[in-house]
Amino acid sequence: MHYLRGYFNAFTSAFYPDICALVEHALPTLADNNGVWFKPSDEAQSTYWLRLMLIYENGNQLNLGMMAPREWFEHGKVIEIHRAATYFGEMGYEIRSEVDDGKITMILNPPTRNMPDNINIRFRHPQEKPIKEVMINGKKWDEFNNEKGIIRLGKLDSKAEIIALY
Repeated sequence: MHYLRGYFNAFTSAFYPDICALVEHALPTLADNNGVWFKPSDEAQSTYWLRLMLIYENGNQLNLGMMAPREWFEHGKVIEIHRAATYFGEMGYEIRSEVDDGKITMILNPPTRNMPDNINIRFRHPQEKPIKEVMINGKKWDEFNNEKGIIRLGKLDSKAEIIALY
């Protein structure tokens, strides 16, 4: 929640809907600007912050979905990432929520150019329920933190189906 609040506070302070662009330094108040329109670096920074919600690298670890809002995991909702460029190579995933049926599923196409030592994923159950069990490609998996909803996958070199059961 703090991440989303910070992101949207920063975004709305610089975004002008009439020109659909971010401006530099909303001064002297948030309702004003300094006349510098179409600031690509600020727009890129906002896009980068949005990316961090869904994908970020930390050393030799790849973290996925760490800050995705709980509302995005409500029953029937889908989060999709296609052809994302990372330090480790191109990757993508789809998270499909079926929380009314007690599960959230991710289909992960991990990066393989420069494989991370570990991939962590996070499922944020909308009602904050803890994970009871995890299955990877149909096999029981024990490396997860049920309270935080974080699943530690280790190294993956091919497509995987990850299912969290609640």
